Amino acid sequence: MQVVATGHEQKTAGDLFSFVVLRAKENHPPTASLIPLQRAQVGQAFSYDAPKDLFSDLDDGDDELTWKVQTLLGWLHYNSKTSKFFGVPKLDDLGAKNIKICATDSHAKSVCTTLTVLVESLGCPAIGKTLELAHAKTNRSFSLTVPEETFKSPRGASLKLQASSMDGSNLPKWLNFDPDQSQFSGMPGPGDHGAVVVKLAALEPACNSLQSVFTVLVSGREKKEEKSPFAWMMSWWFLLLWITIALCLLWCCGVRLSCDWERVIKSEDGETQVIKDTGDGQTFTNMADDTTLLITPLTNAP
Repeated sequence: MQVVATGHEQKTAGDLFSFVVLRAKENHPPTASLIPLQRAQVGQAFSYDAPKDLFSDLDDGDDELTWKVQTLLGWLHYNSKTSKFFGVPKLDDLGAKNIKICATDSHAKSVCTTLTVLVESLGCPAIGKTLELAHAKTNRSFSLTVPEETFKSPRGASLKLQASSMDGSNLPKWLNFDPDQSQFSGMPGPGDHGAVVVKLAALEPACNSLQSVFTVLVSGREKKEEKSPFAWMMSWWFLLLWITIALCLLWCCGVRLSCDWERVIKSEDGETQVIKDTGDGQTFTNMADDTTLLITPLTNAP
């Protein structure tokens, strides 16, 4: 390029110089890789280490990228220093959840990718066999062992069982449950007739309690109370006492029981007299002249 300068006297001066126009370097946004589906189990620890090359910058130079997690789950935690996701999902976290991860360069250009975590519950138990109606009789021992196939555990581990009444209250006093042996036992009394509805629950960490309901039917006659020999003797004594009292009352009222009797009486003149009672009346007999006198007892005397 030539530059010419003109003075007052129309004198000119010039010089030549050159310059180069450089085009500014274009900045490209970073790029992101796809993250494979990640699976998590209910009640088990989950972790995912994001790879360092998850985001990349096409521009040359040291353009540092800043990571940011925008949608984080309640049970899932993130360590920004190690780019690690970790946590333990619960039963309420079942299903697929998306976590948005973004990276931004020094020129405020960013890109995002998605981490999808599928929470499954393959470890929760299921009902295998329904318990049938159980029968118990009063004043007799009752025992029932819960079959192993009542509940199925995919992990093959033994389940913790808990028993209660249908409304959630404690079992009746006569019925006991041993969770270690998975066994019901007891002896119902005469006042325990009827049906007892039992709720049996299988407990598994991070899973809803699984419940199986069955009925124990208590039947049998009420056992009569046996009286002791002393009680029987006392009842007989009371019976005899009442009979004696009744006879005394009848005698006091002028009523006599009929029976045969006779009495020999001697008068002053030496005559012998005999009085007999045959039940119909009293007969007075004079042994000397066989004179007979009928004497009637006063049964209704005032």
